[in-house]
Amino acid sequence: MERQRVARQANKQERFEQVKASLSHGISPKEIAQRLAMPVRTVYRWQKREVCPAHRPQRKLQTDKQERLEQARALRLRGLSHKEIAGRLAIGVRTVQRWLRQPDGTTNQPQRKRRSIFDPYAPYVLSRWQQGCRESRFIFQEIQKQGFKGSIRTVYRFIHTLRQGPVELPAPSVLDRVSVQEALWLIVRPFDDLELDERRNLLELCQTRSQLSMLHPLVQAFGQIVRKREGHRLEDWKQHVAESGISEVQRFVAGLERDQEAVLAGLTLVYSNGQVEGQVNKLKLLKRTMYGRAGFPLLRQRVLHAL
Repeated sequence: MERQRVARQANKQERFEQVKASLSHGISPKEIAQRLAMPVRTVYRWQKREVCPAHRPQRKLQTDKQERLEQARALRLRGLSHKEIAGRLAIGVRTVQRWLRQPDGTTNQPQRKRRSIFDPYAPYVLSRWQQGCRESRFIFQEIQKQGFKGSIRTVYRFIHTLRQGPVELPAPSVLDRVSVQEALWLIVRPFDDLELDERRNLLELCQTRSQLSMLHPLVQAFGQIVRKREGHRLEDWKQHVAESGISEVQRFVAGLERDQEAVLAGLTLVYSNGQVEGQVNKLKLLKRTMYGRAGFPLLRQRVLHAL
């Protein structure tokens, strides 16, 4: 990957020099774009630059970014909202929110490896390579039978990497074993109902993502409030949510507060309008299935029979 990146930068530098040389000879940007088979907008953009975009000083960009973060923090201390800060600094509101959430006071974020659908099959492909199999098509057909949904180009790229030298695969993490839906289910279900391997996966998830270790007890506590109708604990739970700093759960609490009385009644009383809502839904379903097919007498008969 590093060789490809260097090759792309060298190619971009060469084309940039060709554009600059052509412009110095009085050739129009449109003609240059046709000669080099590149967008004319790129030629116009490069015309205004002295340095190739592939070699821009990244340190200067990072310094400017850090200065803007410090300005955002200073404006926040003065009481300005996220929207007002974004307007003054000409950046997005979500960028302001993300910067102000970072406790270390920097804009640097650790680069995370993007997960690929090929990752679960990489150990098998590596083992087949070590066994002497060099045919990418055969290996592709084998992992297809195991459930691989990607293209053969992915296998080609991995085999090409193996030809360059030995490859060490990272140890499979819990993120490779557990999907997003399975992780949500592990967090929502009562801990006592989980199997041993599910508990192990949940603990690994909480160790991998620090926010999950704070989210899990909040979800479990709210589930217990709902199941046992312990509405008197709701205020304490909301206080814990406010202290957690998890914005998604805080937005959920804001929705609860918009209908506070109904929420407390639902979490305290044994009465429910679920039966009424179910009957209304059944009536609407019968009406829609009968629309344009028969008259009112048959609809009346079906409704009474359903009741």
